[in-house]
This record gives sequence, structure tokens and C-alpha cells, in this order.
Amino acid sequence: MPPLLHDPQCLQCGSTLPVSALWRVWYTGRQGLLVGKVGIQCDHCGARFRIDQRKSGAAIALLWIVFIVALVGSALWFHSARVPLNNGVLLLAVAIGMGVLWMLQAACARGLVDIRWAEDGEELNFPLKSMYGVQSDANAGRRHLTIVGGGRESR
Repeated sequence: MPPLLHDPQCLQCGSTLPVSALWRVWYTGRQGLLVGKVGIQCDHCGARFRIDQRKSGAAIALLWIVFIVALVGSALWFHSARVPLNNGVLLLAVAIGMGVLWMLQAACARGLVDIRWAEDGEELNFPLKSMYGVQSDANAGRRHLTIVGGGRESR
């Protein structure tokens, strides 16, 4: 796997965190980013982290800007060069560009994720908590935990 797509390592014990699995079990927005405040817990040492998607969001915004500038630039170039294009070719080029943009966007959303320590009292969703052997309770379907003094409090 290319370095961009590797899962991050636990800041405490160095084991690999299954961050890429979050996209299979949690909600994503149109840009492919996880919705809400999402956390992950190390299954080896129990350390809890927040998923930081700022780099992913910036990279996706940059991808869109580059795509739009390329689209407008090529349209202006074709117009100034008086190159005749039929609508089918133009539509196919835009569709291919959108497909490439979509694939790059998915790679950036997952591959540029950082983790940071979860703060005390920070409300985070832990969608992968069943992987850690956490006991289920009456609110287990809500998939919501609050970090309180290093412990766990169900909400």
C-alpha cells in the first residue's frame, strides 16, 4: 500500500490503528469525510484518539479548486484556439475528470487522516468499539462515548 494510504499508529504503544475501517461502518458526507466527532481506540493499549480530518478537508478543497481551474482554463483555451468540440466529447471529458476527482477525493479523505489524543470530557463517537470488547449496554446502539478522566462513560 502506498505511504499515503497507511493507517496511523497509536501514539502510546505504536500499534496500527484500523482507521480505514471507519469508512465502512460510519457515516460520510459528500466529500467522503467522516461525519461528526469520531474517535478510535487502540485495541492493544486502550488509548483513545480523535480523528482529525483537517488535512483531508484541505486536500479535497484543493482538488476541487484545481479541477475547476483546469476546466475553465481548458474551456478558455479551446475557445481562443477556435477548436470545434461537440457536446459529447466535452461531456465525456468532464465525466472522466469527475471520476478521477472522485477517486482522488476518496484517497485523500482516508489517507490524510491524523489522530490526536482525546481530551477529557470530549464527546466522541467510537463506531469500532465492538472490536475492542467493550461491554454493550442499553445505549450501545447509539455508538456514543464520552471521555471522562481517562475512563469511559456511556451516554
